[in-house]
Amino acid sequence: GGYLIFCAYGLIRKHSLAELGKMSLSGVKTVRNILMIFGLIGFITALWRASGTIAVIVCWSSKLVSPSAFLVIAFLLNCMVSILTGTSFGTGATMGVICMAMGRAMELDPFWIGGAILSGIYFGDRCSPVSSSANLVCVLTKTDIYENIREMIKTSLVPFAATCILYYIVGRSMSAGSGRMDVEGLFSNSFVLHWSAVIPAAIILVLSAFRVEVKKTMLISIVLAAFLSVVLQGRSFG
Repeated sequence: GGYLIFCAYGLIRKHSLAELGKMSLSGVKTVRNILMIFGLIGFITALWRASGTIAVIVCWSSKLVSPSAFLVIAFLLNCMVSILTGTSFGTGATMGVICMAMGRAMELDPFWIGGAILSGIYFGDRCSPVSSSANLVCVLTKTDIYENIREMIKTSLVPFAATCILYYIVGRSMSAGSGRMDVEGLFSNSFVLHWSAVIPAAIILVLSAFRVEVKKTMLISIVLAAFLSVVLQGRSFG
């Protein structure tokens, strides 16, 4: 829809169809790496679910949750998963949903839980080396993603700390019920919750620390997740 509107505007500005076609091809060439990364993020999100990577991360993380510090923990957990996956929507659909369910089971205010989740997923996405938006900025500005992330972290330390303090203070002042959510029991019916399932996520952190090219990092994680999906979780190749 947006592309057609721009083409129509180009015709109004007296550009020929041939010129619009050349502009379109030039634009595709500029962002082709981003289009590849979008596809790789889709692979990672699906295969991390199939391999049990997200399930194990969520189960381990849920053990850290206490009612008084729930908001700040929810914020940090969503930050972590968003940094690993590079997708705010994917994080919201996994860790975000679980955090909301746990918070509601503790009878905490969903307004604050939702705020902590959204803050976490968007903060993490912006600081992730596998984020499509961060890579788009690098392509358009011809800059290095790891240098950009380093600069972003410098300018985000104060608001990050302030957000953690705010959620901790608010969380301490909220009254929680006695309800608990059995997260491990929820996932154990569908997944083998073995430590090896976190390897695809860990490899993202390790290779990023060594500044390995983003697409290579994502491909290695995808291959490992696919292998674990078949060997550990018993998924079929189909």
